[in-house]
Amino acid sequence: MTIPNSESFFPARCCLPLAPEEEKETIMQLMKTSEARIKEGDLYYLVSQRWWMEWQQYVGLDQSDDNYNAGLFGIPRRPGEVDNSNLVVNESAMEGNELDLKRSLQEGEDYSLVPQEVWMKILEW
Repeated sequence: MTIPNSESFFPARCCLPLAPEEEKETIMQLMKTSEARIKEGDLYYLVSQRWWMEWQQYVGLDQSDDNYNAGLFGIPRRPGEVDNSNLVVNESAMEGNELDLKRSLQEGEDYSLVPQEVWMKILEW
């Protein structure tokens, strides 16, 4: 029995997850491109520091605690959807997409800022 080329099974832009290394390379390239083209008016998005650190451990950018986000057999687990609920006062104001940020937030401790392209990519994943 001959197995045909796998391209016909999955569309080119399929929903299959990327390997952690591929995610890391994609985000690093988007960050470098954004930094090289930075200009006034560029949009940056807040990402919960907790989620950002879990993702960095997943892709191998943060090796500070090898077992922190380890799943079965020590394989890192991919963090779920971005969860910024710890950054806002009132999650229930979803109808207008206008949420109130907590006033005591500190960059690097509570959140990280990411360029719009990075935000869109992590939401897509």
